[in-house]
Amino acid sequence: EGPSQDDVTDPEKYKELRGVNRRAVDRMYDIINERKDAETTVVYVSVLEIYCERVRDLLAPKKKKEDKDDYKVRSGLHPVGDYEVPGNYVEGLVQVKVSSSDEITNLLDEAKSSRKEGTTDMNTHSSRSHMILSLVACTRNNATGAQSFGKL
Repeated sequence: EGPSQDDVTDPEKYKELRGVNRRAVDRMYDIINERKDAETTVVYVSVLEIYCERVRDLLAPKKKKEDKDDYKVRSGLHPVGDYEVPGNYVEGLVQVKVSSSDEITNLLDEAKSSRKEGTTDMNTHSSRSHMILSLVACTRNNATGAQSFGKL
């Protein structure tokens, strides 16, 4: 059972009840704000779904979601905004530049509404769908120009 309506409307109670993803995003923005004089950080979000062993981009426009079903997992340098970021990625996903945890929450709500869900033989309330949030933080030191990247 989830939080009551009173818990959701009370900011202090809600803060205590947030899940690990929301806490991590909030903490990331706390750190970005603490370091804003020394560093410039840009955050990009992608959200995908794995449903029946197929990858779907949950932030793509509806027509694009229906047309494209050949997303590939790659490794190496890949473009994220104006940056070339190393690591694993899914080629062709929509990346949205965000500037707050509230924007990420709104994108997650949008992505959630695009998910495919079905029941399993074991549980009529279960979904075969897995939603994956990907955050990439691109940081540049204002004094030295050094760049760093983090993925969550």
